[in-house]
Order: sequence, then C-alpha cells, then structure tokens
Amino acid sequence: MPLDWSLPELKGFNYRGGGFVLPAMLAVMVALVVYHSAYAAEMVRAGIMSVNK
Repeated sequence: MPLDWSLPELKGFNYRGGGFVLPAMLAVMVALVVYHSAYAAEMVRAGIMSVNK
C-alpha cells in the first residue's frame, strides 16, 4: 500500500509508526504539485497581462 498510517509510539530513542509514504508515491505527489502550481501561476500571469494599463 503506498500510504500507511498508525499511531506513533516511542521505542527506545526513536519513534515507530506514524505516517509512511513510499518514495515513488512521494515523487509523484511532488511532481503533481509543481505541475499544477505552474499551471495556476500561468493563469494568474495571463490574467494580469490581459488587463490594459
């Protein structure tokens, strides 16, 4: 499963449990965030450029 969630527990000096995301899934999520933020920035830029001075 790409995403997993459990309650974190203190085991010795380290925490066990909590959230877990596969590195490939994290890479896909970061890529989608960058892609969609660039798309939104271009829409805002086009809107600003379309207004006459």
